[in-house]
Amino acid sequence: MHSDASPFPIDARQLLPHTGPMCCIERLLSSSETAAVAEVTLTPAHSLMNGDALDKAGYVELAAQTAGAMQGFDLFRQGLPLKFGYLVGAQDFIFHRGARAGDTLTIKVTLEAELGEVSVLSSRILLEEELLAEGRLKVYVPEE
Repeated sequence: MHSDASPFPIDARQLLPHTGPMCCIERLLSSSETAAVAEVTLTPAHSLMNGDALDKAGYVELAAQTAGAMQGFDLFRQGLPLKFGYLVGAQDFIFHRGARAGDTLTIKVTLEAELGEVSVLSSRILLEEELLAEGRLKVYVPEE
């Protein structure tokens, strides 16, 4: 990577092991060892839509994939292959308002703690500056 040029945004399909419609975020906008920001524009055909609205479970999946893209970017920078991670828990999710087809969402995750192969992250899903949902994730990434 060039140290003088930002690699962002990056197509999320380069950073996640998910394929086809199972890759639910579109772009990683920024990433560090402790935080990441991703984006998706919802279409009526998006795999997480329930009718013309984003399914509530979809907010959790968007946050989990953003966490995965953060890890994928770190591996990509090191020239290492992608690893599968597993969402093992979602806590304290609060849904403030629903998202609809045509909305462009920003997904932010922040690493709160790591214990071995398990990470705890906080997440926020926004439409422009409006907070739509927030909560915590537990993700397991086996060392293999």
